[in-house]
Amino acid sequence: MGLDLNFKKMNIEQCFKTKPEPLDFVLPGFVAATVGCLAAAGSTGKSFAALEIAMGISCNDADKKLLNMNIKKEGPVAIFNAEDPATVIHERLHSISTHLSTLTRERMYSNLEIYPLVGMQADIMNEDWQKFILKKAEGKRLLVFDTFTRWHRLDENSNGQMSQVIGVLEMIATKSGAAILFLHHTGKSAALNGEQDKQQSTRGASAIVDNCRWQAFMQTMSEDEAKKHSVALDDRKMYVQIGGNKENYGSPTIAKWLRRGEGGVLLTANITSLFQGKAISITKPSKYKVRK
Repeated sequence: MGLDLNFKKMNIEQCFKTKPEPLDFVLPGFVAATVGCLAAAGSTGKSFAALEIAMGISCNDADKKLLNMNIKKEGPVAIFNAEDPATVIHERLHSISTHLSTLTRERMYSNLEIYPLVGMQADIMNEDWQKFILKKAEGKRLLVFDTFTRWHRLDENSNGQMSQVIGVLEMIATKSGAAILFLHHTGKSAALNGEQDKQQSTRGASAIVDNCRWQAFMQTMSEDEAKKHSVALDDRKMYVQIGGNKENYGSPTIAKWLRRGEGGVLLTANITSLFQGKAISITKPSKYKVRK
């Protein structure tokens, strides 16, 4: 792709004299046309979470039924999944659909695009792939890349090389106006020590996190947290925490608990009542069974 060096300087006088437009937040703390990361250990449910986030942006009513991430504005979304085959994505979509109304599902038919690309040797550093992504990005509010390591062939531990990868994602975000969310893994030590909520728990070079403008984490409920919240130890892996650990342009996103439902669907878990000494088993967002 040829370089576009037709840069415009900012009008400082105009900036001084006119009030800027409010920042356009795609998710709390996550601004449009910037790059963000969702990091978690393997099998935590980050692909499910990203799919449900995408649904919530493509139709705000889906957000209320699923993760309740307080999404304010909806718009078209594209997911580029280089990790999972179409059969698996189909299974996830079908499981999630049982929690959505007919009108909500119909809204997504035109507002959500999913491209299963496993086995296609996706490479964001390749010009042909960049052209493909930019074409599909037109008019989109969010682009999701699942997962980060499937989208480049460079050294994950090299700050210089990871800066190049994030730079290409920034180029796509800037040209398209879409926020870009890529999924990544946390390091093994962070997972073992229960420190996945830390900003630098993300695996690989520090430039991956440093160059992103927003990052969220996910982690499975630990044994200590299960005891604190009166959750049976056998049930703790059904609970996953999600929250922000880097927001350059907004207030910190408060961590919240999710519970895995049937088929792996993640649903908001209201565990405030657990502090009263009674554990609850959540099967649906609005249904609770109290265990003595």
